[in-house]
Amino acid sequence: MDGLSRLFPDGEGGPAEVIVKYHGDIAGITPEGGTAEDLGQGYAIVTLPRDALPGLYRNGLIEDVELPKELYIADFAAQQAAGAPAARERFSVDGTGGAVAVIDTGFDYTHPEFIDGDGRSR
Repeated sequence: MDGLSRLFPDGEGGPAEVIVKYHGDIAGITPEGGTAEDLGQGYAIVTLPRDALPGLYRNGLIEDVELPKELYIADFAAQQAAGAPAARERFSVDGTGGAVAVIDTGFDYTHPEFIDGDGRSR
């Protein structure tokens, strides 16, 4: 089983969405058959065919690739360490309709992903 088969065991060949850290012109990281959306501060969301994913690692403008979040949700040990199951039970929440962000020095609270329909921060 190759690396992509382990990452995407469902065998689907649909698009993959990853976050990349890059430098230079965003046109230089936009894969054939895919898109790249600039997030600012040298980050972008790249959507591409899954079989094109290895090409991102060979692109000299891309410094880092963060794999799809679905890969990490199933990590029960990490959820336990973070206290997620206890918080879900205590506050009767499951995350539906919510946005989660880790705030660090590169956070852009004005990015459209963090603004609701009324122009307020989510």
